[in-house]
Formats: sequence, C-alpha cells, structure tokens
Amino acid sequence: MNGKVSLSIGMFLGVALIGVLMFFYGYESTWRFWNIPTMSPCFADIRSIPGGIESRSLGFDPLVKNPDDPWGRPMNYPRVWLRLWAGMNQSHVVYFGIAFACLFFVSIFLFVPHTISNVTASILMVSIFSPNVLFGVERGNIDLLLFFLLSVAIMCINKEHTITKVIATVSLLTAFVLKLFPIFGIGLLLREKKRNIVILCLFILSFVIIYSILFYNDLMLIWQSTPRSSWFSYGIDVLWMRVSPHSLIFAKVVKFLSYVVVLICFAIVPYWVCSRKFGNTESIEDDKESINAFRVGSGIYIGTFLLGNNFDYRLIFLLFVIPQLMLWSKSSSRSILIISRCIIAGIIFSLWELAIRPIGPYIPLEDRTVILPVFLLEVFSSWVIFFGLFFLFSYSLPTWIKSFLMNLPFLSRRSS
Repeated sequence: MNGKVSLSIGMFLGVALIGVLMFFYGYESTWRFWNIPTMSPCFADIRSIPGGIESRSLGFDPLVKNPDDPWGRPMNYPRVWLRLWAGMNQSHVVYFGIAFACLFFVSIFLFVPHTISNVTASILMVSIFSPNVLFGVERGNIDLLLFFLLSVAIMCINKEHTITKVIATVSLLTAFVLKLFPIFGIGLLLREKKRNIVILCLFILSFVIIYSILFYNDLMLIWQSTPRSSWFSYGIDVLWMRVSPHSLIFAKVVKFLSYVVVLICFAIVPYWVCSRKFGNTESIEDDKESINAFRVGSGIYIGTFLLGNNFDYRLIFLLFVIPQLMLWSKSSSRSILIISRCIIAGIIFSLWELAIRPIGPYIPLEDRTVILPVFLLEVFSSWVIFFGLFFLFSYSLPTWIKSFLMNLPFLSRRSS
C-alpha cells in the first residue's frame, strides 16, 4: 500500500477515534489521555481576538487592555485580525476552532509527497497525533491556520507556473502578517533559480522592513504581552528561565553559555558544511516537495528557538521536516544518516514529552513539581533538534550559495 494512502487511512481513523472518545468520555477527559492541559471555555487561544473586538468597541486598546477576553489577556496578535474578523464574538469561537483543526489536517495532504514510504507515514502518524500537536488543536491556536498557509506555499512553489510562485509568495507573506514568525520559512525560495531567489528575497525583505517600520509600536506591544513562561515551552531561554527562581547566578551563567554556544555554532557549522563533502548534495533536490518543506520547517524551528521561548504547540512545524529527514536517514553519508536519525528521535520525544511527564521520579520545588529526567531530556532534545536542523539546513543550501560563502574573505582565508 502506498505510504500516503496509509497516512490518509491512519489520519481518518485517528480523528474518528478522538471524536468517539469525546462522545463517550467528554472533552476534558479525552485530552487527559494525552496529558494535555485544558482550558475552559474551549479553544482558549483564539478567544483573545473576539475579546479584542468587543474590548475595542468599549473604547479599550486590546493590545494594551483586553477586559472582554475570558482571562483578561492583552491581545498578542497584529491588529489586522480585528479587521478580518469584524463582527465576530465569543459565540463564533467553536466554529473557528473546528475550522482551524480541519484546515490543519487537510494541510498534511498538501505538503506530504506521494512517494513517502509506509515507515515515513507511520512516523508522521505518531507525530500528528502527539500531545504537543494536539495541544495546539485543543487551544484552537492560530498556528493551525499558519500551518495551512505554509502548506499551500510549499505545494505551490513546487509547480513550474509563474502564478503558483506568486501564490506561494503571497501565502508566506500572509502568514507573516498574521503572526510574524512564519517569515523564518523564507528558505522555501531556495530551490528557485539564482535570479528568482534574489528578486523574491529582496521583495519579501523589503516588505518585512516596511511593515515593521509602519507597525513598530504594535509589534512592541505584541512582544511585551506575549507570555514568557518556560513551562510547556522550548527555546534558547527555557533552561535558564527554569533555573533562575532557584539560583540567579547559575541562571546567568547558563544564559551566557547558551548564547556563546549558539554564536560558535553559527560561526563554525556553515564553514564546516561548505568546505566538506557529505555525499552528493545535488541528490537532495530530487524530491523537491520534501526539501522545500524541510527548509520551511527547519527555518521556523531555528528562528523561533532563538526568539527565546515558544509554547510547545509550535513544534507542529516540525512535521514539515520529517519526510526529508526520513530520506536522509538512509543516506550513504554516515554523518548525514546519524544526524537525521538523532533529530527524528528528538522530534518524537519532544512531541510526546507531555505524555511522558507523569513518569517520575518527582522533585518538589517551590513553584512546580519537576520530573528531573524528563526535564533534562526535554531540554537536551530541543538543543539536538536545533543543532541538527541548523547543520542540515546549511547542508541543503544550493551549490551556488555554498560557493559564495566559501569565497567570502574570512572563510576563504580559513580554507587556504
């Protein structure tokens, strides 16, 4: 049986199973099977938008004060949402939450190649129905819609028609306007011809700069109102944020070392990858659907990791990298093979970490109970994914970009 057919059947059965469980056990009890923390009323993340619309009608700036949000949270989405959903109220949230979930499941069929194996389909199934992906579904998070837009962009960029390239670019920019961070998926364009890459990148970067200047004050308000919790989160700041309540000095050391390690990674890895042979790098472009999706997913993970901390449901974008990683896991290059398999293992653990948390031993702290082995593995796996994806993203760069990097003065001196 074709891998994509197997995936289709598995997804249908998985969604049906969730529906049956909710019918017999109820909404909250169903999510507890995955150890997913629920909020009531449901689809909590999406509710700040109708809350913002209602608060604005009362004379409040919802990016500053949003009293009509059920939890009083300031709206941390761009103001464009207030115009797009004008007239929406809390009674519409359930419909939008279900629509977002449906768009997410449809998205899988847009970016997954027809040529995937049954093993790859199984890994995708395990990932799609993992706690941290379903966490985003339970919250009705906007990332589900962004995932759909980026899937459309991946599907369209694979076509050879000019109009599809335009649609892909528009989808990417729309996702950026709606939530900003999808701009890290700009690696989507790297498979285009050199001239097209330069033109499209200049256009997109100009758009981003102009947008950021025009809406600078709003972006600062969004940044300030975005939660900074280190729980149910991944990112470069998570480790020191969890340590800081118990040892501020040690937390500062951890923070300093984290940023130093990242800087060393950025300084060394591109040079190392560009100056060495890891098998036939051109062969990775044979399956253009997989490599385009990989560049989007890895770019978003790397970018959001460096932003500091993100709720774990944003790991949903790692689904994009799985088909290509599965291809690389059979590479003739031992380095590529090992790195790919380590990332896959890290992704599966990170996506299922919520369900593993109840496994002890427990360590009581003042603010929360910490499960030390799971906590350490969680942080370790996030760094493995970060380093591995950065390495493989550099490895996947087109030959002309690698040649350009090697001809830069500071790199050419090192290679000589």
